[in-house]
Amino acid sequence: MTHTVFHVTDWGGLPHDLPADVVAYLECWLPVWIDIWVEIEEWDLVVELLIVDACLPRPGHHLDVWQRLAAVQHADGLVPRDGKPVSDEPEQAFRDHQHTGVVTVVAGTLAQARSGDVSPR
Repeated sequence: MTHTVFHVTDWGGLPHDLPADVVAYLECWLPVWIDIWVEIEEWDLVVELLIVDACLPRPGHHLDVWQRLAAVQHADGLVPRDGKPVSDEPEQAFRDHQHTGVVTVVAGTLAQARSGDVSPR
């Protein structure tokens, strides 16, 4: 579902291209999915779901989730993919967590770009 939303909306540039039934489904279930993945600390998936949120016609913005994500980010900028320990070996840590860093940048950029699109659901 995540990549379908990314491509149908041209990475949030065309949020109204999502069919109404898909938007309704995501508005119902996205907060639940985010809560579950935050609870078990699957940060890579949480961030992908934040991208989905930013692609919706009315993003939910999930400030509390962004705060949790900021709290797990390391001082060097690394965002862990999950709640497991991160290797002390820099190259291994990069290989293990590079996708999460990339999608965090994408999610943050889209959330910032859509921050003016605040209307209650």
